[in-house]
Amino acid sequence: MNCYFLVRCFCLLLLLLTAGSCNIAQTVDAITRPDPEIKAKYEIADRTTVIIVDDPGSHVNPVRLRREIASSATEKLLQRRAISDMIDPRDAFQVARKLDKPGDPVSLDDIGRAVGASQLIYIEVIGFGIQQGPRGLQPRADLRVKLIDVDGRRRLYPADDGSGGSFGASVSVSITQQELQSIGVDRLNEAQMELAKRSGVAVARLFINTKYTPSGDPLLGQ
Repeated sequence: MNCYFLVRCFCLLLLLLTAGSCNIAQTVDAITRPDPEIKAKYEIADRTTVIIVDDPGSHVNPVRLRREIASSATEKLLQRRAISDMIDPRDAFQVARKLDKPGDPVSLDDIGRAVGASQLIYIEVIGFGIQQGPRGLQPRADLRVKLIDVDGRRRLYPADDGSGGSFGASVSVSITQQELQSIGVDRLNEAQMELAKRSGVAVARLFINTKYTPSGDPLLGQ
């Protein structure tokens, strides 16, 4: 009887140790595993750069949110040191307003040259709005992005290779109700500003590597 009892205890102890070793191995793997990283879609050159936002459908109102998109993208590229010399987006907006004429819109190359940029990131707004859903505010933005070589008068990204890239790289940004609540946003104007900021950051991430936590959130400073 005692022998049988000892055998059962030994088997139980072995089972516990085996399970524990698996948990320990999983914990060590979680700690030592590198964070997932999403590579830049295009390796942007460190040249004098300006960002301009075009909203032909007048989706973004008030207009200052367009400047917020451009400023947010500019700040992220500078913060990550992808580009060391970036021109204030407000300069590009002012030049565009000054040179644009009815029926004769100013070219992106002319805007870039007027502000002294060697390359220009062009953001076209396809959609930007806040829907009022059953669970609260539902912000979403849809953009198209191009990188223009001002000096060479050509598009660098996306390449026009017949694969549909001629319209620009698509960027979509949405914010869940849970995210809005976590950052204390519950008003329409606050949600619009947050959407504009995140849209700019999403554009910048086309040109920088970004590391994420296992839960899918960007690491601090990314």
